[in-house]
Amino acid sequence: MRLHELDPTPLHKKKGAVPDLAECRTSKAWRWQFYAALHDVLIEEKGREALEALIETESKPHESAAAAVFACAMRVESQDPLAGLALVERVLTEDKCDPIDHDWLLLHKSRCLVELGELEEARRLAFEVQRLRTIAPQDPTAMAIAGSGADIIFTAGKWSSDLSQVITGRDTLAAWWRGQEVAWGLQNHFDDHFNAWAQGSTPTGDAGDDTWLKLRTASLLASTAADHSSWRHTSGLRAQHILTFTAGDQDDIIGALTLLRRVGDSKTLKKACHRLLQSGPAAAVRAAASLVNLEAASTTSIRADLQLIADAADVLETETADVHSRWILSTLADVAKFKMRFKPNFYATNMLLETLRVLVQVVSPTLRRELIDTVLALPPQTNKSTAHDWANVVAQIPDDAWTDDDRRAIFERRSSVDVDSAEHPDAPENPDVPDSRDAPDLRNVFDRVLADRDQQNREALETRIREGDLGALRAFGDIRDLDQTIVQKLLENLSAQLDQQIEELQGLESPGHEDFFATSTDHEGYVAGTLVLINAWHPSAACWAPIVRLLSIDCPFADHLRNPLKKLRQVSRRLPPEIADTLIEPLRLLMLNGVRNQYFFGIEDVRGEAAAALVAIRPSAISDQELWDLMTADTSEQRQAAVRLIAARGVSQGFDTLWAMSRDSDPWVRAAIANQVAVAASQTDTDDRFLPLLMRLLSSEGTLVARLVAVDLKRLARSDNADKLAEVLRDNISSEVRRAVASYDRAITA
Repeated sequence: MRLHELDPTPLHKKKGAVPDLAECRTSKAWRWQFYAALHDVLIEEKGREALEALIETESKPHESAAAAVFACAMRVESQDPLAGLALVERVLTEDKCDPIDHDWLLLHKSRCLVELGELEEARRLAFEVQRLRTIAPQDPTAMAIAGSGADIIFTAGKWSSDLSQVITGRDTLAAWWRGQEVAWGLQNHFDDHFNAWAQGSTPTGDAGDDTWLKLRTASLLASTAADHSSWRHTSGLRAQHILTFTAGDQDDIIGALTLLRRVGDSKTLKKACHRLLQSGPAAAVRAAASLVNLEAASTTSIRADLQLIADAADVLETETADVHSRWILSTLADVAKFKMRFKPNFYATNMLLETLRVLVQVVSPTLRRELIDTVLALPPQTNKSTAHDWANVVAQIPDDAWTDDDRRAIFERRSSVDVDSAEHPDAPENPDVPDSRDAPDLRNVFDRVLADRDQQNREALETRIREGDLGALRAFGDIRDLDQTIVQKLLENLSAQLDQQIEELQGLESPGHEDFFATSTDHEGYVAGTLVLINAWHPSAACWAPIVRLLSIDCPFADHLRNPLKKLRQVSRRLPPEIADTLIEPLRLLMLNGVRNQYFFGIEDVRGEAAAALVAIRPSAISDQELWDLMTADTSEQRQAAVRLIAARGVSQGFDTLWAMSRDSDPWVRAAIANQVAVAASQTDTDDRFLPLLMRLLSSEGTLVARLVAVDLKRLARSDNADKLAEVLRDNISSEVRRAVASYDRAITA
């Protein structure tokens, strides 16, 4: 990858010793043909045919081995290990190579087998290669091969190998040189960032700069040595380098995402997709996801393949979503086969169903019909975890997708189970008696499907709600329809649960997570959030004292407050004045002090959420100084609260401030501004300042701004500005945005 030295037109204009590629391609010397073929594959990214054809020429055994190894490495890098396996086996079959080249080929065969899920045979071959330590202990390339084999033995053996031997085996001259290449590359990367920082600018670069070349060198050294772990690591660094340089064009970004997927770095891939979907270009995420072929997934890539599909679901084209969903449905029918093929180190059913869950809203009606048929044909889901995952999938299916026949099938499923349970009432307690009931989460989501059309089922839900069953409450639907006697009993149960949690939280003296999670505390704040909603919609029976206590107690934790704070913001207009008065002081204290340092577990900070709730309930309770502090705060949540406060005081009056804040680097702040300005724009057609700002914010190549504008679109007052917004959003890349526009259109028609 010393490409600067291979530039055929050097700056000094003197004829250099750079080979002419046309002459190399037609040369009678095998090595020059090999040089040209490698150049075309690595630099020009042309087809691999010329390189693979060199295996067939009348070449010497060591030349055939070299061509096969490089061609195999390129196949594995492009996620085609089966073709790579065929290439090395072609030379191995002839068995003319010397021992070191023979073992070099064996190791690449082992690498391909790992990718194909044949771990036992891969490990056996890697053990066989270890003989090089005796045959050629002074040969640095032989030791590099043996070291790579040690890594395969370790990784393919599920940690059953001697780690000390692996570390010793990998301590080779080749590994040192590869490490130097990585160090030089990262030094260039940091130098570029520092120089940009010193100049007050943004670092720029592309796929081909000095850092990229060094990291590509390291990944090639690893790949041709069949050192799969090092190839994954160095290739992942190269992808991160491309993504963190803003000058990379869309093709570079797609390539970087694809590389992260192929090396199986699902965590980094998720972060990258999250950033690109928010700020853009979201189209690059869609394009990268469209390249996923689950049929061709490898053991390295499968988790990242599914992760990318899940992350990109909102921007996928319907046809792509259908293809992936059908593959998942067929795989769920035989998960054992999936596990045999990929040897996953993750919970396969959970990952498959989680990916399917986010695809449901994007797939075609035909695929949704196939999904419903699959759900109705499921055997009883007695495993709580699997039932929970299926429940999440079913919950995403739109109500209008269920037919009356579907609902009858669900009713019959429930009825037959009830009959069976009556015949075996001790089934849940007696392990010898099979439990034929769906686990609670799936039963609850089925109840929700039935609730709108089945009065008997709705009454059964009310009975369970009266007893404090929050799962039944979620299945019930609109809480405004609850009978007052049921509301009273529910509030008593919720208040009692929250009182117990408050006592436990008050008993915690330090932020030790073991103590926190050992309590019965609702770590997600669901009980408190539900109590806020019930209180707001049923004020005559409301019980606010536990909420005020929860917000006021001195506790080393804060994350459990996010849900109730969010719900308070949402129902702020329904709070009685006297209740609002009691909430002001605890909300102010949380706005100023709602941050908890959890040491090794990070920081819990609800100051932004508390400020947003206070803004919604009593904006006048926040002073100008506190507003300025929010505007310049470190966290996005606090700056979003500042946006809400400015809007509450009047978008027209604070428009200049909002315009200035619209340059905020955080996409959530920009999206919050767009949301507030869109609401204001829909209420008037006379202020011509709103739409230009909205159009600039909506020009983002991400989806976040559009989604936060669309979330309130169907609730906007009908106006010329609202119509213009709907038209701008109509063909947005986000399916969520397009569904919101469709709802807006239906509301207008109605």
